[in-house]
Amino acid sequence: MPDTPRVPRAVRRRRRFRRRLAVLCGVLLVVLLLGAAFLIFILPQFHNGTAEHPALFAVKTVNVEGNTHYSDSDVIAASGVWVGKSTFDINKTAVRKALLTAFPYFSDVKVLTKGAAVTLSVTESTPLCAFFDGMGFVVTGADGRALERAADLPALPLVTGVDGSPALGGQAMSAAQWALTNHLFAALAAATAPGHDELTAGLYGADITSPSDMTLNWRGQITVRLGNEVQLDHKLLVAAAALHDVLDKNGGGTRGVLDLRAYSDPNSTVGAIYTPEQAVPTTTVPVTVTTTAATGATGATGTATVGGAAASTEFTETADTITTVP
Repeated sequence: MPDTPRVPRAVRRRRRFRRRLAVLCGVLLVVLLLGAAFLIFILPQFHNGTAEHPALFAVKTVNVEGNTHYSDSDVIAASGVWVGKSTFDINKTAVRKALLTAFPYFSDVKVLTKGAAVTLSVTESTPLCAFFDGMGFVVTGADGRALERAADLPALPLVTGVDGSPALGGQAMSAAQWALTNHLFAALAAATAPGHDELTAGLYGADITSPSDMTLNWRGQITVRLGNEVQLDHKLLVAAAALHDVLDKNGGGTRGVLDLRAYSDPNSTVGAIYTPEQAVPTTTVPVTVTTTAATGATGATGTATVGGAAASTEFTETADTITTVP
């Protein structure tokens, strides 16, 4: 038999290349078809799901924790998270930003996911005081932000002497006014002690119009004159103890002025002066104030003038507490 002609090597290589190319093209075609099917039929199921047509790995429940000022439904709507949405499509950073922008009372937001459940855990600012800006009463939080604008004065101390009209969610006051207001209320909180809480419990407001002559309004009955910010913490410790004594000796309905401005001078020997409205201006009774330093050493003893015999007060101060001496 005649020998089969031998196929040249170059021809065999070309044939193998064509076969491999055909296989590769077939594989690529299959991949392209599968990719198109994924994009058309499957991928949309990961996004834009609804409660009626949920996405794959859809959110089944959305809960809100820590919210007391807004409806939970409004919070959920503003979050951009809904039942049926894919859990893979939740941008926690964007959700947090959206809620902090939409709801001024929220000071922090955490987006927690566990399986198909999403929890929006919010932390709210604590209202501290309010001031009137010409359009309403601006509720100011302990973080210094404007939380809401109310038509009526809320049950908070009213601060007068604040300028400007802030945007809700932003800083309520100028830096200087907030620093003074924050210091004042921090000192008031520190001055509150069991048995000596009348000052904070009955505080109607504070006037910081003149930082050198600040005053407190106690129940619309007693004006507490603080003067400037020097020794403010000490002044309010004295005020808490003195007010307790004044009410004890003059009755809960007493009206007058409790003057603590002398404490602005660290070298002054004059203490607190309480002058009732009914007191005759020329009638004064001495009040002895003894200051005990934190080390326990006895400080200087001074004599203050108090209008009206019924207002005579004597008390001892310490670094931690102030005890009324009978």
